Amino acid sequence: MQSKFALSLLMVSALALSACAKAPSKIAPIAVSEESYAEQTCESLVMETTRIDTELAMLFKKQQKARGMDVAALIIVGIPVTWLYKGSKEPEIAQLKGEMIAIEQTALGHACELPSHADVHLPVEDEIEETSAEQLGEADTISITE
Repeated sequence: MQSKFALSLLMVSALALSACAKAPSKIAPIAVSEESYAEQTCESLVMETTRIDTELAMLFKKQQKARGMDVAALIIVGIPVTWLYKGSKEPEIAQLKGEMIAIEQTALGHACELPSHADVHLPVEDEIEETSAEQLGEADTISITE
């Protein structure tokens, strides 16, 4: 009986945690066409990289805060709360990650050297679809000890 309760609690916890705001590093990029950047000079690509990098760093902090608030709310009241105040920055992070990939691909084609950017955990182009599929089936879990 006690093991069934523990298993049920584990399943409910995993389900609730999966509803929490995602860790920013786990957010998959949205596909963005390189055509948007094809006519830009190397200098403008560098400036755009710097702008996106700065914005991503800010959004990562906000997303980490939203995730922390969801976990705390889950512990205190039993449900995540970011959906109440739209605290998750997932769409914005996914868009900017996609833009960064498009800029990097364009810069390669133009033989531009871009500055290194913040650790935004961008997958290489071949991993984008694989990462997205992995994330759909991925759920954080809580271990319960008796």
